[in-house]
Formats: sequence, structure tokens, C-alpha cells
Amino acid sequence: MPGLDGARLRALVSEVRPGLPVILMSGFALEELVRQGRVAQGTPILHKPFDPATLAAEVRRALDRRGEPS
Repeated sequence: MPGLDGARLRALVSEVRPGLPVILMSGFALEELVRQGRVAQGTPILHKPFDPATLAAEVRRALDRRGEPS
């Protein structure tokens, strides 16, 4: 996504659809993304590479978190 990273897209989506489950994916460690100020500590992130079972489990967790503050 040229000019737009996933964390910023998540923020924009949350303005339009608060509570919509979003899964961020990254090849970077969460600690590095937090250090760079790109995401908050505790943000759910699916780390690349991942297999279909891991993706399905993360989608299930995201759906179960609906309505919780993000």
C-alpha cells in the first residue's frame, strides 16, 4: 500500500467503523513496530510467514474480540 501502512489504515477504518475487527500482519517484531511508534504495545499482529491454521485462529480471536476497546 504505497503511502499507507497497515497501522494507519486500521486507524482510518476505526474512524468509519468503530469496533470492526482488524488483523495487522507484519514481518517485523511487535517490539520494533512499537519502538518506531507505528503500533501500540499489545496490538494483535499476525507475524509473517504464517500457515492457514494460524490465520484461521487469528480471525477467530479477532471476531471474538468484537466490541472490546482496541
